[in-house]
Amino acid sequence: MKRISLVEIHFFRQEWCAIPETEEFRIGELVVVCDAEGEEFGKIRFIAAGNDAKSFILRKATTDDINRARRLEQEAKKSFETFAKMLAKFDLNIKAIDAHYRFDQSKICFYIHSELHQDFRSFHREVALTLQRRVAIKN
Repeated sequence: MKRISLVEIHFFRQEWCAIPETEEFRIGELVVVCDAEGEEFGKIRFIAAGNDAKSFILRKATTDDINRARRLEQEAKKSFETFAKMLAKFDLNIKAIDAHYRFDQSKICFYIHSELHQDFRSFHREVALTLQRRVAIKN
């Protein structure tokens, strides 16, 4: 049976990742992982035996990777502020919680809370146009 690890990508997202057999990894290590959509940066939280991983660890994080992750975190904070201001203009009953850029910068994900099911497609398009990025909004 292969080894897999639970990698925390973001506070709201953890993913099981296959561990390369050629390298040793420890809990707490920073890593770059690959999933169906591209690359992510995360921290190993748990290691176990298993075969159910849909993602895999590409490498241990380098100094450049860590610096890039910090920069993306700052960019996500700025984008979150823009998102929250735009949300107020659209008069939607949605609470913005957080934002996260994918490590490969292919898109930004905004985490929200809404008690009601709402149609916010026009808001979604406006955010994507303003930020000039692919945008995911997750409840």
